[in-house]
Amino acid sequence: MKKYFKALLYKELKTIFSSLSFWFAFLFSYLALSFLFLGLPVWFDIGISDFQYFFSLFPFIFIVIIPMLTVSTWTDEYKMQTSKLLFLFPISELAIVVIKYFSILIAFSILLLCSIIIPASVISITYFELPIFLFSYISTFLFGASCIALCLALASISNETSISMLFIFIIILFFSLIHFVPRLTTLPSIIEHIINALSFNTHFQNAALGIFHLGDYIFFIAIVILGVSANVFILKYKKERV
Repeated sequence: MKKYFKALLYKELKTIFSSLSFWFAFLFSYLALSFLFLGLPVWFDIGISDFQYFFSLFPFIFIVIIPMLTVSTWTDEYKMQTSKLLFLFPISELAIVVIKYFSILIAFSILLLCSIIIPASVISITYFELPIFLFSYISTFLFGASCIALCLALASISNETSISMLFIFIIILFFSLIHFVPRLTTLPSIIEHIINALSFNTHFQNAALGIFHLGDYIFFIAIVILGVSANVFILKYKKERV
């Protein structure tokens, strides 16, 4: 079992790091964050100390890079019919999904770690609070991890890349921008509470203030479990139809 797990993980990582989509995602995230943060004087004008402006850019960056990392994960398997070989491996569907999830999570973590260079370049010339910075990065990582889990599940639904891309784009946009809905219109309080509970912005605010709130981390972990479970369910359905 362990050797199959290692072999599939190695295969997934090799595929990711040899693909143009990973390197495009790397270049886009680094250049976009550099331009929007260092290229604009906003962070300096508002005397930012917690880099909240910098971290607020990530949801919009994720709209581009997470589809790049996830959209072809299952569609390529279906198109090249290598998914049939995966089904023949003596491991569970859960193990297959977890391997794909962790391989993309590793690639995503590398992108996120490299982005630290950008705010680090201005730390010496602005007031800086390390706890807030660390909490914000952890929340950003968990948000990305939860988006990846959901996007992998969505990518496994269709054999068409364009359809999978559309699903992924909508789900990231939903969690990133849904908090604007109560600001634009009057809603019943219960609906407003539900919207706020689903919004990344809501769960990010505590981290931005340097506050550890267990509920925020439970939310992200629950989304990861939901995405992985949905992916396993879809994979089992696909396997039965092979």
